[in-house]
Amino acid sequence: MRMLFALFLCVFAYANTPQDSAQDSVTKSLPITESSAIENSANQNDLSILGLYKNADSIVKSVICVLIAFSVLTWAVFAAKCVEFKMIFSYCKNDLHILKQFNGQAQEQSLQKTHFAKILYDESLQEIRQSSLNDNNLKSRIKYRLEHRASILLANAKKWIAILASIGSSAPFIGLFGTVWGIMDSFIGIAKSDNTSLAVVAPGIAEALFATAFGLIAAIPAVLFYNALIRLSVSLNAQISEILTHIYCIAERSIYTMQANTQKN
Repeated sequence: MRMLFALFLCVFAYANTPQDSAQDSVTKSLPITESSAIENSANQNDLSILGLYKNADSIVKSVICVLIAFSVLTWAVFAAKCVEFKMIFSYCKNDLHILKQFNGQAQEQSLQKTHFAKILYDESLQEIRQSSLNDNNLKSRIKYRLEHRASILLANAKKWIAILASIGSSAPFIGLFGTVWGIMDSFIGIAKSDNTSLAVVAPGIAEALFATAFGLIAAIPAVLFYNALIRLSVSLNAQISEILTHIYCIAERSIYTMQANTQKN
């Protein structure tokens, strides 16, 4: 009995030696290592938008950042121009309403309540004051100055619209550059790993195509917004031309009135 008890103690002591503890620590650490490997593999195969960006090449990341900046600029320009055109069209509507009711010099003060009409009317008066009433080229000079001033007003209204055309035409090619670079980098990685399975190829190709997607996201709204703003500018051109015609007629009548008063005196 004493021998059996001594043998049991020896077995128990051997089971609790440091060697056994080291073996347990190795055994316990094995699942952690495997889980870390699985986690790293999952991160590499993450096909979400954020995952594709994180795993992309630095060049592809730079391309995506540029395209995001283009997209933000596109929306900012469109929003700002919409507010500006809304204000300009309200000015034109008010100007045309006053000009259509204008019936002589007695209502010249009403032109001070206008915006574009006042600018054009002051331009015509300035030319009349600087010229002789008997000058045969006076009307043509007034018309030229009015057209020149109207073109300046239109040019100011069209500011920043051209940048939308530039973004719409260049963004797809910038995105394509990122895609080509990403595919090249992916193929180099495949050649180094010597593994052509779909699980290895798919993430790299997806990261490369991600740049093209951002290029289209930036380009499509830019093209649509550019066309919309161009249509608004064409409509604005027609309204300013109508205001210009009214002002030219008012200036012409003013010249005839001044000439008649001069002859009476």
